[in-house]
Amino acid sequence: VLRQEALKFARSVVTNSFIPAQEERFNKVVLDKLSEVVESFEELRQSIKVANHKLQRIESQLSQEIEELQRKAEAMRSDMARLKEDESSCPVSYTHLRAHETSLHLVCRLLLEKKKKKKKK
Repeated sequence: VLRQEALKFARSVVTNSFIPAQEERFNKVVLDKLSEVVESFEELRQSIKVANHKLQRIESQLSQEIEELQRKAEAMRSDMARLKEDESSCPVSYTHLRAHETSLHLVCRLLLEKKKKKKKK
């Protein structure tokens, strides 16, 4: 359709300004150029279809990944709530606390013990 309309327009321009021999050559050149434009247009249209298909596939994959991450986050929240309940109801030993002591905690504890010893003397 685009090709036919362009050709009609080109012919109207040619018939109004050229002699018949030139018109035929001009029509051929115009037709060749229009063919090239139509081919380029069709290639572009096909490229857009391929790109849209790829985008839809990527969007679908991202949606699936988001849903999976949401499920994992919900499972983690559930696990954290369960662990929080377990921690609050279960006592731990002094040895257990010392096992998780950082160097900063250790320095503080030693300073406090040193302070207590001074007070006792």
